[in-house]
Amino acid sequence: REAERQALLSALFDIQGGRGTVTWLWAPEGSGKTRLLAEVVKSATINGLRLLTADAGADESDPWRLLREACAQLLTQPGVLGADPAHLGAVQEFVSAGQLACTLAPPQRAEALAAITPPTVDAVAELLAAVVHERALVVVVDGVSASTLPALGVVTAALDRVEDGRAGAVVASRLSPRRLGVGTP
Repeated sequence: REAERQALLSALFDIQGGRGTVTWLWAPEGSGKTRLLAEVVKSATINGLRLLTADAGADESDPWRLLREACAQLLTQPGVLGADPAHLGAVQEFVSAGQLACTLAPPQRAEALAAITPPTVDAVAELLAAVVHERALVVVVDGVSASTLPALGVVTAALDRVEDGRAGAVVASRLSPRRLGVGTP
């Protein structure tokens, strides 16, 4: 796993240097992906990057969970209040509605989650841009599956719109990107 560790650390330095990227880590279950992600989180923290983390696989019934987790953390970052108020409000509403829906019993929960409209890529990108002025930001996502790809798509598209490249992601899955239908990393 040393080669993978070095590649992930290199991706962090690229993000810090304004060359944001999305780096995939895929391997079978039980092969040490979560341990490698823990090293990424530790290195990002030590090197002063802002950090958002999400566990996409924790609740398969909520495909937008990873986006909601990342957005909830994004809302706590210094600089976010400098974002466009309409975009900020849309993201806040998405996070609040999801948190409320998750308190419901399973049948009502599924209906409530299905009725929530996720924020646009523009809204998430606006918030990301507002927080990366002082420090670069990395989003670390574990447990990506086919059902969470739409949420991951919003996150990665928003990261691509951060103009100075000081934002990126490290994404882990037990399924290869090709098997998920997203091409080769």
